[in-house]
Amino acid sequence: MKRFSDQEQVACWLCDYGGLLLGMLLMVGLALLLRGWLQPMPITVPPPPMPTMIPSTPVLPTELLPTRQSTLVTIASPQISPTPVSTPTPSSAKPEMVVVFIRLNWSGSQAEFEQAAQEHLNLFLSESQLEQYFAVVVQMPSVGLEDADLSSENLVNDVASFGLLNYPADYYIGLTDGDVALDGQRDVTGWTLGPNSIAVVAEASYLSVTAHELGHVFGLCDEYSYSAWLSQNQTFIGGCPNPYPSDCQKEVGIICSGQPTLNGKNSIMGPSGLDGDYGFNQVCRQSLAERFALLSRQE
Repeated sequence: MKRFSDQEQVACWLCDYGGLLLGMLLMVGLALLLRGWLQPMPITVPPPPMPTMIPSTPVLPTELLPTRQSTLVTIASPQISPTPVSTPTPSSAKPEMVVVFIRLNWSGSQAEFEQAAQEHLNLFLSESQLEQYFAVVVQMPSVGLEDADLSSENLVNDVASFGLLNYPADYYIGLTDGDVALDGQRDVTGWTLGPNSIAVVAEASYLSVTAHELGHVFGLCDEYSYSAWLSQNQTFIGGCPNPYPSDCQKEVGIICSGQPTLNGKNSIMGPSGLDGDYGFNQVCRQSLAERFALLSRQE
């Protein structure tokens, strides 16, 4: 048998297996390269300046603002026009706006639910002048969300989803005679997901809460906390149409009662739970009128 030298053996092995080895090395290298390309890189995003959820609270020692994001379906709404408001649409040509109140763990009777819902709606309608621009249709069905988690961050989404599936409408108001407590905060009386949301949740015992949260839906900012107002001013398209009251301190933890109306009512965009009646101040009412005029022209 012929014996080969070490060099000859290596050369023969390379001839027989070198191509296969080279192919395997290329495949391994290509796999490592692709893995380096396709591996996701972490993206650091600074916390948003405005919380996704906008709670409405009574006078508090401090204001805790959640920062979680929401996937609630919203309706499109263009930026508020700075031009003067046009004459309201004539009654015969008003577009229709459907608002549905959803029973939210409501323990009382249907009659009590309807009375509370009507009182909440009446405050918003009278102070916002919405009916000058829309023919408002209100529904108060007897079947609602009876096993809802009143502290869940998804509560507004739950109200919207339930409403869309069962009672097609433009806006949904989850009303409860219980205690909403966003993430366990018992002093919260209601919240929404910001401008252009289609749903809010509110405690029936605070009459101004629904109007406050609908104010956010149509672009208004909080007036009870400078930190909340500032973050909303940086986040809302076009900023805050209602300025933070000039006579309120801007330190963290200081609660402002809001800019009152010309006839001395508490500002709806201020905190809930104050003594006396509530109303939209002049700047808020003007901003709402501009938004309603713009929306009604799109119908």
